[in-house]
Amino acid sequence: MIRTTEELTNEERERLRRREKANAEGRLSWHDGSTPQEQAAMIERFRKAQKWVHEHKEQYDGQFVCLYGDRLISHGTDGKAVYREAKEKGIKTPFITRVKANELPFGGW
Repeated sequence: MIRTTEELTNEERERLRRREKANAEGRLSWHDGSTPQEQAAMIERFRKAQKWVHEHKEQYDGQFVCLYGDRLISHGTDGKAVYREAKEKGIKTPFITRVKANELPFGGW
């Protein structure tokens, strides 16, 4: 079902207005409002982080690590503390994972 703009709440109208403005300016945005270029940069940081975890899994086994690309931001056994430290250091969306050096792959049933 399609609703007319008169039926939208003020918040919905504002969201629609921002999206239309971004489209008009050639900045097609993703669900979080980031541009395709920003999304590509985030994907590249994620790939670098995955590589870093693979290369350092023995050293940080059992710990939570927060990475920004291939740069270690924080680590420790308390995931909440690692997250908190990353936010304090200005990381908007921390990539945090628990490193498991000797985990066997899941085979399923």
